[in-house]
Amino acid sequence: MTIITALLGLLGIGVAASSIALAFDIRTHSPHADAPHAKRPGRAVLYSMTVVACCALVAALALSALMPRSEIDATPLARVAATLLTLAFATIGGGPFAVLALRLATRGTSRTGVHGGILITTNGQQSAELPPPETPARSGIFRRRLLANRRVDPKPASSPLPEQALGTSTVEVLRGGTTIGVLERLAIAGAVIAGFPEAIAVVIAIKGVGRFSELAASEAKERFIIGTLASFVWACACALVLR
Repeated sequence: MTIITALLGLLGIGVAASSIALAFDIRTHSPHADAPHAKRPGRAVLYSMTVVACCALVAALALSALMPRSEIDATPLARVAATLLTLAFATIGGGPFAVLALRLATRGTSRTGVHGGILITTNGQQSAELPPPETPARSGIFRRRLLANRRVDPKPASSPLPEQALGTSTVEVLRGGTTIGVLERLAIAGAVIAGFPEAIAVVIAIKGVGRFSELAASEAKERFIIGTLASFVWACACALVLR
């Protein structure tokens, strides 16, 4: 009974740490959040709680490997409690774990949108007329004399960047990743615990088809692959605690 109690305690610690990390993740990426320098304490709590959740998961896996299956199956109440905690751990903890994996991979270069996706810039048609170059007649007496003495053509005060000249549009892709991640981890962990791992292929197919049109940019592809793999690995690892 002591081993079951320790296992439930580790799962409870993991759920609590994951919940704190998820709360700080939502607060950090909220569109109404404070200035970037004020987000650093929240990110520190997010990453530290994610590490605590990872350690709890590793310890639970090790303890589950040493515990006989008959011991947990002998007490139905402990089996139900372990199943609920495992599903909660897989669903909640995978979000901060995926965020940490993406942070380490992209090093914070992605711009987060207000709907949980990332902002990418696409070149489009020219959005506005470019200002005409400044001529010597509009530059003042001193500058006209200086240019005349040097016998060079005047340059415009500020030349537009190539992106400004072509026109740009910013769109948000991979929206709703937090909600989709919660649903996919719940489905994967439930399928593995129920002994039906073939359902994982269905989840992968549904997500791939739904996101296919948003994966034109390389940044979106990288984020999709890393986030999906991190979410799947976390859900499967949590489900293995009861297998």
